Amino acid sequence: MKNKMKAVVMGMFAATMIVGCSGAGGAGEEAQSPPAETPTPTPTENAPAEFDPSSATGEIVISVNFSEADFKRRYIDIITKQFPNVTVKQLVTSKDFTFADVVASNTQMDIIDQGITNLKSIIDLNLALDLDPLAKEQNIDLNRFDPFIVDDIRSYAANGELYLIPYTIQPFVLHYNKAIFDKFGVDYPKPNSTWEELIELSKELSRTQDGVNYRGLHAGINVNRLQMQLSLPYVDAASGKSVVGSNEGWSKLFQTYKDIYGVPGNFPEGATLGDGNNAFIKDQNLAMFPHLISVHSSAWVEAINAGMDIGVTTYPVFKDAPGIGTGLFGGGLAISTTSKQPELALEIIKYYTSDEVQSELATLGLATPLVNPDVRNKLYEGNAVAGLVDVNVLYENQFAAPYAKSKWDAAAATKVTEGLTRVVTENVDINTVLREVDEAVNQAISENP
Repeated sequence: MKNKMKAVVMGMFAATMIVGCSGAGGAGEEAQSPPAETPTPTPTENAPAEFDPSSATGEIVISVNFSEADFKRRYIDIITKQFPNVTVKQLVTSKDFTFADVVASNTQMDIIDQGITNLKSIIDLNLALDLDPLAKEQNIDLNRFDPFIVDDIRSYAANGELYLIPYTIQPFVLHYNKAIFDKFGVDYPKPNSTWEELIELSKELSRTQDGVNYRGLHAGINVNRLQMQLSLPYVDAASGKSVVGSNEGWSKLFQTYKDIYGVPGNFPEGATLGDGNNAFIKDQNLAMFPHLISVHSSAWVEAINAGMDIGVTTYPVFKDAPGIGTGLFGGGLAISTTSKQPELALEIIKYYTSDEVQSELATLGLATPLVNPDVRNKLYEGNAVAGLVDVNVLYENQFAAPYAKSKWDAAAATKVTEGLTRVVTENVDINTVLREVDEAVNQAISENP
């Protein structure tokens, strides 16, 4: 089986995706020329002049923490193909030069490549432009995007402003190591499995054999996976108080973590809540790893080519919410308030989210936020790992409804993670920890009103 899969991976297969999503399909009728006497309509006075990208000049600075090679491939090569007279430069932020430093120094930064779940950080710094006026002015068709994604992005803004235009989404799946299942004679996880079913399955896989501590199931590397799946707010927007101790959903999340890691052998000495990637792909002692689809990343391809037999199926759901996966994870492009050419920046974003560029990015393994099925079908096309993935799985679940955001969410998430760690490692009573987390979050709010 390993040799067969290795042969699949080493070969180049085209992935065909069939998604249950309605696209904007046009009628197949051939266009006919109007009669000769029909006058040519004149453009309205308010219609914007057609933009010529080849005439655009200037310098565009993009903030993204890519390697130099990845920045060239993902941005310079793509943008300069359409905008040959525009110079594209990279700005890398770090603990020594943060977004706050960009604001304080008014450093030129035109486009910000930002994770959707991190959008609040640049909104709170007043670093992101409201794109609605520019999008209207430049005729950006937001109907090309999955409407749920646009609405979710707007949920990060106080009044529903659009601060980000998405260019990729990160589908979450359940990866599983077939060798571990085969070793113990356990059936592979079924599509549409629930967390509850997988916890039971993990009991058959969490054991020590031949000196190896095999682990059955991981909860995911960050608490926001389940938090967003359950659409749980940290803070009540009206009162400005923590709801971690009063919302029953938080108790459910904590209990799920306790059930997963309470399986004997599933959390051996040295394990941590965030070690799933290393346990699955490096140590290869983890049977099931729910995570964003990762088979195209370099470390995973290396492991697969070395013989690791990976299966991919749907992300686990809760039994009382079938078909509801994680919340929205992905990336988008914002325009900085320090930009010297915001109109040009938006033209570049418009091109970057075009069908042409989105199709190119899909072949690199970036799932598109567009509804066009022809673009979605390009995912993994020509990629060596295409044969491993039934790409229907990536769009099987619906995104969970967005939760109410607050400026204290990052601090609250830290307190929740600390509490979860105590529940898992010290077996502290959940209700006790929830009260303590509630108090800690409220303290953080009072210190930063």
